[in-house]
Amino acid sequence: MKKWITTKNITTCSLLSAVMFVMGAAISTIASMTGKSIIQFSDIIFLIMLGKTNLFTLILSAIIAGSMIDLYAGGAIFIPITILVKILIGLTYLLLRKKVNIHIIFIISYLWIFIYNLYTYILWDASTLIVESIVNLIQYSVTVVFSIAIVFVSNFKLQNNILKNDYNDTVEVTINNKNN
Repeated sequence: MKKWITTKNITTCSLLSAVMFVMGAAISTIASMTGKSIIQFSDIIFLIMLGKTNLFTLILSAIIAGSMIDLYAGGAIFIPITILVKILIGLTYLLLRKKVNIHIIFIISYLWIFIYNLYTYILWDASTLIVESIVNLIQYSVTVVFSIAIVFVSNFKLQNNILKNDYNDTVEVTINNKNN
């Protein structure tokens, strides 16, 4: 029987939560000075880690980090929708991972961010909805493009089995992937 709670999963969850929170808090601080946040590095980390770590651990890390970012930014009212969006992104990945390329999964699964638009409309009014829609559209575009680019570049380097070290020497890399 496989254990769900292991020391490795707890450590991974803690590390991912901390990294995502620090990245999100930095962006939230900058956003408080400029007005709106159009990029969310914590979501980029969440997306690029899909398939590279335990999905349950990753979703839990994203929920913890997202909730902490919402509290830090003064948006505690958004915590329930943040939890829902992170779970839906993870479930979408789980359902599509064997049928669709990871780049397409990023495009499809991150569409759940637009639930914030409905939530904003319910809480406030149509003018806030328009602003939130524009911000979410920009955030969606930037996050998906960055995630796809990072995964594409990392996969390209790993497929060629060639990496460069600090001395510009070519190093052959052998990858033992247990998933395939």
